[in-house]
Amino acid sequence: MSVETPDNNFAHLYQPFAALLKKVISQATDETAGKHGVSHWIMFEGFRSQARQNWLYAQGRTRPGPIVTHIHVSNHTSGMAADCYPVDTHGNIMWDAPQDIWDQFAHCVRCQTELQSGHDFPAITGGTFVDNPHVEPKEAIRALWAAEAHAYLKGLGLI
Repeated sequence: MSVETPDNNFAHLYQPFAALLKKVISQATDETAGKHGVSHWIMFEGFRSQARQNWLYAQGRTRPGPIVTHIHVSNHTSGMAADCYPVDTHGNIMWDAPQDIWDQFAHCVRCQTELQSGHDFPAITGGTFVDNPHVEPKEAIRALWAAEAHAYLKGLGLI
């Protein structure tokens, strides 16, 4: 897969995380459909190779375009993170959805108690960076799953 192409294959995520993420997407679809033109939610990107992460990090720094990531090492590379977006009734991704849609999505993420939302990063990290589309397991869960997730991705030939 090219570094320019996002991977939205649920099979490329650590499967316990993928199962929880599917619940989030289903709940978000149920709770936001019809609001501000939302039809449903998708996982836009899940697993990332380190090469893709490096390529994305370069954007807005050494490569043209807006900054889209703030870190070199991401939980996407462990198969334990995803970026999700609402899709409108015309099939277009709503990159800049209204804040109340993102607030509802974060609520859906929080309903899966093992997960955290990038919406909540300021409260989690003490920083100011908000990443509304981002979902990942909480730190303690990531630590529990790390070895199995690595073995799973290695078995798929992704790392």
